[in-house]
Amino acid sequence: MKRVLEHETKGEKVKHYLLDCILNKSEYKPGDKIIETQIAKELNISQAPVRDAIKDLKMMGFVESEPYKGSYIKQMSDKELKEVYEIRVALERIAVKQAIQYITEEELNEMESIVAEMTNCIENEDYLQFTKLDRRFHNIIVEASQNSMLKKVWDKLGIEYWTWQGLKFLKENQLYNFKDQVDRHQAIYEAIKNEDSQKAELIIEDHFPGELIEQIKNNEE
Repeated sequence: MKRVLEHETKGEKVKHYLLDCILNKSEYKPGDKIIETQIAKELNISQAPVRDAIKDLKMMGFVESEPYKGSYIKQMSDKELKEVYEIRVALERIAVKQAIQYITEEELNEMESIVAEMTNCIENEDYLQFTKLDRRFHNIIVEASQNSMLKKVWDKLGIEYWTWQGLKFLKENQLYNFKDQVDRHQAIYEAIKNEDSQKAELIIEDHFPGELIEQIKNNEE
């Protein structure tokens, strides 16, 4: 059955559809080619909005294109991953400081629920769902900051994608302590709830796995 897109502009819908395929469903992996005609046929649309979506994904860092080779899902380099994690820390420290001023009870409740769900994911060994919850948790902080420019930079850099690749890298190399990360998310949530900006920033800075950066350094040597 063909999937028909409704509402929104077609280009936006295709972009969100592809993001879902990349981040949530793992239907596309780094290095996989994106075939415009195939996507257009599957979604029952013309190729023009597919091209627009791919263009947006290129700007966000999810996709690369080469002459005569077409477009494909970008494969991270160690240097890029290290750099984007450093930028992410800087952005999220700003975001968490501002989020404390504006975060709603509903957003706090969602963060609390996410931490509980993360524990269930570990028990069920559902690590794909764990990464979805991780991304949502941090996106709540960015959204709650009400800083539209920060959100644009976050989106343009494809922070979600790079974070997903980083978690995947750590899991594959058996370097990621999921239980430890649940504890850190709980600590971030509590610091925000208690309006402790300094503590929240320190946890954010320490939240990103040192194992990742250390492994990257080892690869560079």
